[in-house]
Amino acid sequence: MLKQSLLDTWNFFKNHAHTLFLIVLPIVIPLQIALAMIFSDPPTSPAGAETVSPEQFAYIFKRIFVEFLFAPVYRIAVIVYLSSVIDGNPLSRMSCWKLGLKYWVPYLALSLIVGFIVSTGMMFLILPGIFFAVRLAFAEFDLLFNNSSPLKAMKTSFAQTAPHFGVILRGYLIIFSVLFMPYYLLSGLVPHAVASVLSILFSVTLYIVMTVFAYRVYDLTKSGQESEPKV
Repeated sequence: MLKQSLLDTWNFFKNHAHTLFLIVLPIVIPLQIALAMIFSDPPTSPAGAETVSPEQFAYIFKRIFVEFLFAPVYRIAVIVYLSSVIDGNPLSRMSCWKLGLKYWVPYLALSLIVGFIVSTGMMFLILPGIFFAVRLAFAEFDLLFNNSSPLKAMKTSFAQTAPHFGVILRGYLIIFSVLFMPYYLLSGLVPHAVASVLSILFSVTLYIVMTVFAYRVYDLTKSGQESEPKV
């Protein structure tokens, strides 16, 4: 399943990268510019301090929260576009964005809960965070396609991903490694401003490819077999 899912993920991304980036970047780029202007003066730690100050924590929290407010629109749009292509009836970008607004509230609730669980897990030796990120990988699909509540979607994802934990984890690690290495090498060779742009492109590409991969595994689990590639 891992090999097929990765190949299908690459084929889908290769064929639809243009549309996927046009779904995400018109939201992400203005958002990042606004964030850079609003949060242009981050607080610094006192000399000799080894922990994050309350001011720094508040700064980080506010910036992440603002990103969380806007992320559901393009994340939902990516998922419904992906599903529509597989179903043979691709939606327009505007239709995808409208669905992103329609499901904004439940998806935001899910994102906040999952984000809290995963980030808390990351603070405990990282591994718990990775575990929950994998086990909750299908939650957003169940929320959108089965009209589940955030908590029910998480419970369903926890059950559905159990037999495929190794596949999802290895897929995520492979995707991250393949995308991170060229980004890491390039970012050290270019000016800071260009590196910032590369960071945004890396984050967007990583999100898109991992979402396509997770959906492909999800689709295979629904069919109960390794069917003909659909993406």
